[in-house]
Amino acid sequence: MPTTPEPLRVGTYNIRDGGAPDGDFERQLALVADLDILGIQEAKDWDRDRERRLRRAARVLGMQPLLTPSASHGCHLLLLIRTPRVQIIEHTPNIAPADFHHAASRTLIEADGHRITVLHTHLDPAGPDKRLAETGWLTEYAESGRRSLLIGGLNTVGPDDPESPSWDAIPQHLHSRHRQALPSGEYGGLDRRAIRALIAAGYADPAAHLGRPPTPTAGYWPGSEEWEHRSDFVLPSRGLAPALTNWTVIDTSAARRSSDHLPGIATLDLHNLVP
Repeated sequence: MPTTPEPLRVGTYNIRDGGAPDGDFERQLALVADLDILGIQEAKDWDRDRERRLRRAARVLGMQPLLTPSASHGCHLLLLIRTPRVQIIEHTPNIAPADFHHAASRTLIEADGHRITVLHTHLDPAGPDKRLAETGWLTEYAESGRRSLLIGGLNTVGPDDPESPSWDAIPQHLHSRHRQALPSGEYGGLDRRAIRALIAAGYADPAAHLGRPPTPTAGYWPGSEEWEHRSDFVLPSRGLAPALTNWTVIDTSAARRSSDHLPGIATLDLHNLVP
């Protein structure tokens, strides 16, 4: 008698500046084991030394690696796919190499008889205007009826997340990363244009879709913008959103020691989709 496949587990993880030192690297990877699809941001210099660290991560996780070089600081993107459960149909490592601060990849996969377009990105961390412009390469994949999944470090809060409790928690010279620039040259509230453009295009915010409060994924690293907020997302398109059954942020002492971001994991039950 045929067995019903388990739900698809999809994660995003900004591992911070290339990841933990070698002695702790495998413990860091253990936080995101047993996933079917994983997007890693800041895989810094993983293409060096004959891709030693990339190959090690793929071996530890037992997944197929797809590297997308970043245009900035060697902070590459790595998409890991668990084959043969998930089949890779095609992969485009840089969909707009001249227009992203880091990069964005597009991968067509097939899982449980469903074809899904997986977009993986790390949006501009320092420029709200550039961040908004980058979303223009991603919104088209949220069109009605299309099954797409956007994974990545989006460097923005959620569309309706609370404002910072106090802007004093963020050094004044870094406010330009997060706040709206006013005509006067002063700053207003949080700049949410990028995430709101994605949601308006048809992507679903997991917290809102599941009726849950937003869970922070960044902002607790000592001495660095100590303001807990969302920054990391897995966003299904409208055509894929019915499959979303759970969203979990791995917030443990081990996770907080490993990076300035926490891993986020979405669970997708593809049997909820209409064939």
